[in-house]
Amino acid sequence: MQCVRILDRLEKARMFHLYATLRDQKICLINQLVAEEDSLLAEVNPKSSWLSRALPNKKHIFSIWSIRNHFLKGIRSLDAKAVFHLTKQPNMGSVSIQDAAEHFALKDLPRAISDYALGLQQVGGQSFSGSNNCMNLAFTHIHMWYKCKIQLHSTFRPHLIMPAQTIQAYLSLPKTLYGNCDTVKLSCPNRQDFTPFPIVQVCIIFQVIVPKNTILNQHLAPALVYVQNFGFSGQWRDSRSIFAKENVDMYIVEWLFRNTLTADGERLRMGGVYPLHSIHILVDLIPVFGAVMDRHINASNSLKLPTKFYVNNFADKEMYNMF
Repeated sequence: MQCVRILDRLEKARMFHLYATLRDQKICLINQLVAEEDSLLAEVNPKSSWLSRALPNKKHIFSIWSIRNHFLKGIRSLDAKAVFHLTKQPNMGSVSIQDAAEHFALKDLPRAISDYALGLQQVGGQSFSGSNNCMNLAFTHIHMWYKCKIQLHSTFRPHLIMPAQTIQAYLSLPKTLYGNCDTVKLSCPNRQDFTPFPIVQVCIIFQVIVPKNTILNQHLAPALVYVQNFGFSGQWRDSRSIFAKENVDMYIVEWLFRNTLTADGERLRMGGVYPLHSIHILVDLIPVFGAVMDRHINASNSLKLPTKFYVNNFADKEMYNMF
């Protein structure tokens, strides 16, 4: 008890010293927005924003992690509102498409790459060809990355640049059975007004390896992503609009499957290939558990076992801190 009392007195003394120092410097404890002309780099965490400006003239040991501006050298998105950064060295230098499909259990990968290369893919990952191999393509190998950085402009102050976020694409391995792949929203230039933006899970970030003395089509040159597609639930949409679920105020999406079955009798998830720069923003999906939650669902398989998900309204950190 005596030790507790001594520690309590020490803590109160430290708090009083902090209060006296702040009052002496005439620093307000109420968080204030950073003046727009101060910097082009925005800090979205109010706590970090306040700490970075407390006692600015005093020497300190620790500092807030600096925000890197990837807009200077990164891969710009279609609308130039986002930028992507990949490391020069891929995580897997040269992998055949067939080996990648077998090793990572992505049976739809060859078909999706073939459809994209031949220009047969529609918005949302729908395809026309029945091809399940890449034998007729001019390339057979790809570079692969497990993650990339995405950086956006501020929604509310467009001239400010937000901190970069990481898009992960760690596939299934013995130690991580379900992998760790993030979900994103795409921005498609040929999307019609009443068509919702596709929501997908990024499974592979890759780039085609061009064989010697070979010229490929221009759409195969940039970094690409292989994704598995979600569709907005038919219960909450019609031919022209989608609706949020009542009392929850969140949209519902569900996994899309092809009509074919695997050798094991399982439905094959629908995949597609898109340019990396078509990604618009990271999104967060919440499983629809129903009346009784499946006890087998945990943090590692929460995107694999359920089939329906809520689209989280506050996945964007800037939006969350603003409201």
